[in-house]
Amino acid sequence: METLSDLYRLRRDIAESRQKPYIKSYDELHTFLISLHTDDQPYDLGFNEKMKFQAVPFYPDVVFGGPARVPGGEEFVHRICSIVDVVKGTEWRKDEGSDIANWNQVYKKGKGGWTPLRRLARGGYRCEPRHFSWWTTFPLFRDVISGAHRIGMTNNWVAEECVVLRCPVEYVNSHGLAYVPSVIDAFTQMIFHPTKHSSSPPHGVTIDLSLYPVTLSPGIDEVLLPGLPVDQLEIMPVSVDDEYRKGKNAVLSGCPVFRDLLKSYYENLV
Repeated sequence: METLSDLYRLRRDIAESRQKPYIKSYDELHTFLISLHTDDQPYDLGFNEKMKFQAVPFYPDVVFGGPARVPGGEEFVHRICSIVDVVKGTEWRKDEGSDIANWNQVYKKGKGGWTPLRRLARGGYRCEPRHFSWWTTFPLFRDVISGAHRIGMTNNWVAEECVVLRCPVEYVNSHGLAYVPSVIDAFTQMIFHPTKHSSSPPHGVTIDLSLYPVTLSPGIDEVLLPGLPVDQLEIMPVSVDDEYRKGKNAVLSGCPVFRDLLKSYYENLV
């Protein structure tokens, strides 16, 4: 089975071949990773370890990928995340101290459907440790597990107390907010398709896991967005419990077959 360190070394080669202007900063991140005395790869770090990367001056806020244009055809860009991500990333009005209690607030406010985030939070929505978040025009809320596969998320990365956020495409494009994801942004992510910097791509591309265990394939559009005002966001709760997951394709990040497929995908990019 391919180890995480094997995948990390392969990704370093891809970074140099496809996004060479960023490789000096990439290697600075690697040096900082070594200083944390973790294993020689960043793909299984906990949240607290990831937060330590804020000590690298360029990491939290500097955008490396070029400006992106969100593709037309959909009214919104969407994001899958856990309720705790939203609670920690906003001025949450009433933090009840547990994920299920905060998720229930969202459910009650919108009766299980879309509701303006401003009804639950103030200010802006900003992720940690990088102050950018990942979005796609694909309607992820229609089936969260299938949607997660389309954007390169495995089943075990989808929280039970899940929410989907959406933001108007018109707002994103008119304010020039979107950026193409870079290898810097994805430094701690095991699954990432580095676009070719030299081709000035209009947006990023996901790795689609839908055909697992047969193959992995290039997926759908993805962009990075900086902090967003809660007034521009809506939120929908999805309970991704055992019943919801039943019968769906089980794609797990630690499975030997999955890691071997990911290795093959990366080797075809070099």
